[in-house]
Amino acid sequence: MKRQILLLSFCITVAGMFSCQQPDPANKRSGQSDPESQSTQDPVDDYHGQPISVLDPRVSGTDSMVFVFYTDPYTKDSLRYTRYYTSYHSKDTNHLSVLMKALQDDTERFSKPKPCRNEGKIWCFREGTVLQTIYFSTRQPGCHFIYFIKNGQFYFSSLPSSLEVLLGSLKKLAVEEPNQGKD
Repeated sequence: MKRQILLLSFCITVAGMFSCQQPDPANKRSGQSDPESQSTQDPVDDYHGQPISVLDPRVSGTDSMVFVFYTDPYTKDSLRYTRYYTSYHSKDTNHLSVLMKALQDDTERFSKPKPCRNEGKIWCFREGTVLQTIYFSTRQPGCHFIYFIKNGQFYFSSLPSSLEVLLGSLKKLAVEEPNQGKD
């Protein structure tokens, strides 16, 4: 009896391991490739871009934003550059309009982030609750984008000039948040 239980346990374990290794049949039927086999710079599959506003419709309910600008995003310390920042809080409908227009552009989906540092992020709020975080980089040529993360995938879109101008003007107005634990 003990031997049968051990054998049954072994069979279930082995079957479970093999079932985890099977490719997604939906991807096979549609001809999509395995996302894990793609490089960082190649889109995950033949995904045809949808705007961030479609991928996460909650952003259309944004009523306020916090624009966060990293103090030194290009420091040698690649792990801690996000630790110090300035921020600008806004409920300005003009700022919101510029952001919402930027979120209408089509995206490309990647399984890993691009090898570029973010210069900051935008927290989108509705009634005090964070809806989404949008990251940005204004560096040219290959690091000029906005993106967000959904289900472990990275959705990149180009950075429109109107949002780039807004970010530049708000960065000058941003203030350092207290208690950042400066060394």
